[in-house]
Amino acid sequence: MATQVLYRKWRSRTFAELVGQDHVTRTLRNAVRTGRVAHAYVFAGPRGVGKTSAARLLAKALNCEAPRDGEPCNECASCLAVSEGRAMDVIEMDAASNRGIDDIRDLREKVKFAPTESRYKFYILDEAHQLTDAAVDAFLKTLEEPPPHTVFVLATTEVHEIPATILSRCQRLDFRRIPVVDSVRRLEQICAAEGIEATFEALETISRAATGSMRDAIGLLDQVVGFLGEGRRIDLQVVQQIVGLSGGEAAHDLLHYLADGDLASGLRLINRLVESGVDARQFGREVVDYLRGMMLLKAGAPSSLLDVSPESLERQRGLAERFSAGQLLQSLRIFTRGDSAPRGVNLGQLPLEMAFVEASLALTGESATSVPPPPVRSVKEPRQASRPVERPAWWADEDRGSTPAAATHDGEATTPVQPTKPAPAAEPAPQPAPTRRAPEPVAAEAGPLTIEPVVERWASLMERLGQANRGAQALLRDARPLRIDDGAVVIGCRYPFHRDRLNDERSRSSVESVLGQVFGRRVRVQFVLDSGETSREVEARPDPVGAVLSDPVVKSAVGLGWRVTRIAKEEGVVYNAEPQDDPGASEEPG
Repeated sequence: MATQVLYRKWRSRTFAELVGQDHVTRTLRNAVRTGRVAHAYVFAGPRGVGKTSAARLLAKALNCEAPRDGEPCNECASCLAVSEGRAMDVIEMDAASNRGIDDIRDLREKVKFAPTESRYKFYILDEAHQLTDAAVDAFLKTLEEPPPHTVFVLATTEVHEIPATILSRCQRLDFRRIPVVDSVRRLEQICAAEGIEATFEALETISRAATGSMRDAIGLLDQVVGFLGEGRRIDLQVVQQIVGLSGGEAAHDLLHYLADGDLASGLRLINRLVESGVDARQFGREVVDYLRGMMLLKAGAPSSLLDVSPESLERQRGLAERFSAGQLLQSLRIFTRGDSAPRGVNLGQLPLEMAFVEASLALTGESATSVPPPPVRSVKEPRQASRPVERPAWWADEDRGSTPAAATHDGEATTPVQPTKPAPAAEPAPQPAPTRRAPEPVAAEAGPLTIEPVVERWASLMERLGQANRGAQALLRDARPLRIDDGAVVIGCRYPFHRDRLNDERSRSSVESVLGQVFGRRVRVQFVLDSGETSREVEARPDPVGAVLSDPVVKSAVGLGWRVTRIAKEEGVVYNAEPQDDPGASEEPG
């Protein structure tokens, strides 16, 4: 038969045994003694600090046949039934698995019935924050006005997720993390009762590893006992091997080496701890906690803020005298950054070693960033000519007669290199044809930016934008600059979708960057729907497309399903009409 684990065996039997929650136990004990028990409570706090145990103690005290100053007697039939988990009128529900509206409806029906054996029917809802919205709505009326023989306790670790409508109907009690001193004292009581021999340092290390959870601390003690077997003494080395902690001594030694500037000894200590089974990240957190205590002591904070024994406090205070407040703060920041390794990436002790070395360099006045960076090749260095990027046949360009620009490695646009005639063998190899670069930025003007240069250089702007952000260039194909409004270039878009996408941070910054490069100044843009408004110069321009489309011959061609395209040639703009179902039709002007 399996033995009962220690944390269940040593669950608190009275309010006085509940560790580290004096403010809660006093409130509940007075409520039982004076008969002023609320109809509903919310017990909020971290895991393992006694929320469910306090709820059971309250149920035991309310139904006790002979309570003593608000404490249960633990001798009557009702107290024994609650302690053994067989009380029919103490109902525990796990709201994580019974969170739906059907579960709450069933609860509402059962609440109406009187208790079977006791004076009060007691409901404990664990993890109450996981109730669904529908279940909460169904529970509100019953929670606000339950039958006089019913008491509710809602336990939760995420009180901020409980709706305000629930909290306003309950009396809230907040549970705190268990201090290390109180946790060690409780572990000593358990060890004495169980016949376990353990050193104070070992129990202190167990309590620190539990991070304020009494249940975790007792569970770790049970694990260490199981590892050693009966009759063996628990010491610090055994706890470090199982839990992966080093204890405060190692953190003190490492910071002592930091104060001495002894890099070799500090790095040897880190690697020796890791080889002995100590978790490097956990040890880094111990160092951070030790540095925090030193910083508080250096700032004159009361020693009660440090959850350490008096002996450790004096050693910590003595080491803090070797640092200034600024050095402690800087070291604390460095070691805190060392604990931020990416998730899923195991770097071992490297982040801790780097933090120790960096903190040591900072104390000596040498910056870790003083090493000069490797030389970066200038973007203006000549590079090998890149191969031109050819546009596919389906590429829709307003000006088919122009040759598309190709992007080079340095981000500047060039035209494809024209083929040259083969050179005679005696002559040197031909040099690449000179490339035509994208328009250079204009010099920054003293006056404000006007719409005219934006309209004139719109094609070159689009060309540059295609190299920086092809998506933004595609969205701007049907757009046009309208005006300058409060220093911003207002660009009109034909469709709301294009406007919304261009107003995205990435697209907007790409357009503004290109405009800034061309005009040599910081330019803001604003994208709006094109309502037909534009500058006087743009409005005064004739509309060649409208003139062509209004021609009777072109209208007839369009009516017959022909396609009209615009072609730019050296002699001017020519419009071509061809049947849409015959892509190979001759290009005769329409």
